[in-house]
Amino acid sequence: MTRGRNALIFGGTIHLGAENYTMSQDPSHPALARAQAAFSPARGGLTPVLGFALATALALVGGCASSPNDPSGSISITVKPGDTGTCATSPCQVSLQMPPGSGSYEVTGNQVKIGTYPAGQTVNLGNYWGTQRFDVVGANVPATYVYIPRQL
Repeated sequence: MTRGRNALIFGGTIHLGAENYTMSQDPSHPALARAQAAFSPARGGLTPVLGFALATALALVGGCASSPNDPSGSISITVKPGDTGTCATSPCQVSLQMPPGSGSYEVTGNQVKIGTYPAGQTVNLGNYWGTQRFDVVGANVPATYVYIPRQL
């Protein structure tokens, strides 16, 4: 039997490119013991496979660990106070869920007045070509950030 680092072992079968070798499922079988020893992580045999599996698992966990306050969109996005959103393209149409309350609030974008909007409504703030910080003046809520790439 050929031993090398490019072989895969599944259910007692060693896969070497187009060649497959079937061996006993008995863990004490000498050929199986040699093959498993050749691919032990201590010898570096499966390090690339284990590294890929670990990287994939971390990427999946990282994706699941993102905050629900991190919305994203392609050409439009809806955010609420305290969110940090990302829009994939510019211009990006931004809507803001206004905080509850009575009356209306002034909204600023990068410290420039955008307008006055009713409390408790989702409002269209317009289209933006670059990153914005939105503040709801007088509502005592955290700022909202929307990251928008600059595209030429």
